[in-house]
Amino acid sequence: MDEDSYKQFRLRWSDLKYSVAMPWSQSRNSNALYTVTNNKKAILDSIDGCAESGQMTAIMGPSGSGKTTLLECLADRRVRCRSGRVTIDGPYRYAKIAYVGQTDTLFDELTVRESITYASKMYNAKKRVRQGHRPSFDAVLSAINGDTLDQIGQVDSHVLIANHVIKKLGLENCATSRIADISGGERKRTSIAVTLVTKPRVLMLDEPTSGLDSYASIKLFAILRKLVSQKPPIAIILSIHQPSVKLINMVDKVYMLSVIGKAVYEGSPLDIESQLNAIGLDVPHDQSCVEMLSEVAAGEHGPAKVQRLVEAVDLRHQDPLYLLVKPGMFRTCIEIAALPHPPSCWKNFRTLLTRHVLLAYRQKALFWTRLMAPLVIATMASYLFGKIGR
Repeated sequence: MDEDSYKQFRLRWSDLKYSVAMPWSQSRNSNALYTVTNNKKAILDSIDGCAESGQMTAIMGPSGSGKTTLLECLADRRVRCRSGRVTIDGPYRYAKIAYVGQTDTLFDELTVRESITYASKMYNAKKRVRQGHRPSFDAVLSAINGDTLDQIGQVDSHVLIANHVIKKLGLENCATSRIADISGGERKRTSIAVTLVTKPRVLMLDEPTSGLDSYASIKLFAILRKLVSQKPPIAIILSIHQPSVKLINMVDKVYMLSVIGKAVYEGSPLDIESQLNAIGLDVPHDQSCVEMLSEVAAGEHGPAKVQRLVEAVDLRHQDPLYLLVKPGMFRTCIEIAALPHPPSCWKNFRTLLTRHVLLAYRQKALFWTRLMAPLVIATMASYLFGKIGR
């Protein structure tokens, strides 16, 4: 790995806006907290923020505050009605982003290892490593990125990548189990593993703890903590709704959105209480600081409190130290990285065909139905209409 691969970087968004059209009747009767201009409701209203490599950033806020919208705007999944800038401060010209949504897009008939291997075959060009050698995951990915590792032999690099990712995410016990037979936490980790084969610099997760119990959520966060501390460092940005105190203490930064589309807090979870005290609010003993901050963000303590928090965040973003680009870094507009050596159309077709045949074969009833249906229909049609016209 080259030296630049281990340098820190920062993903920054500035003056980010996203609005949706509203019917005229609704815009007249909308809540006074919302910003409505030209019959458009601002989901994100000129927000600034950043996420650094080696850190977990939790995007929080009440329902409808725009957590998923912000993630999808940063991941370039929402382009229409979006404005503003997303840049990267660091030694890279681009940042490869992996996005894991709330809904798992996995095939129930495939095993965990097969799902990850097929993902690697689709994302990475076909490479082989020398027989008798077991290179590290970074060495294999260096070969995929076109470095010096020999590309001859019999060991399939996609299997090596899948095995390494399985070990990294603690999926060894269910590697040979089908997706339909594993737990919700293992499904979520498999979804993350499928995206990790691209070796992203930024990993975005939308509600990763949705549907998981407290133990599975803590286990998932512990694995994410290991991922951000690896080399080269990555940045993890996740949205989360109503986390426990233990979960929130495992993240490095909290980015709280409000119902007016503005950020009301950005910083360490340890500093939330002091920020609430600064606007004249005391946290009750039976309530956590994050819960109290969420109530303020939802407007339950009045628009004046929300506005004071927004002003505090804006003041922080005007700090020269916050805007500073460190030595050795440069700022460029972010782009979703293209694959360095994408597989050919023929290899993609072969991979998809192989996977489709395997899926069809494992769905026994559906497989035989699809196979026999044309024969049965043709026989019936011949019997009923074969003598017409004779």
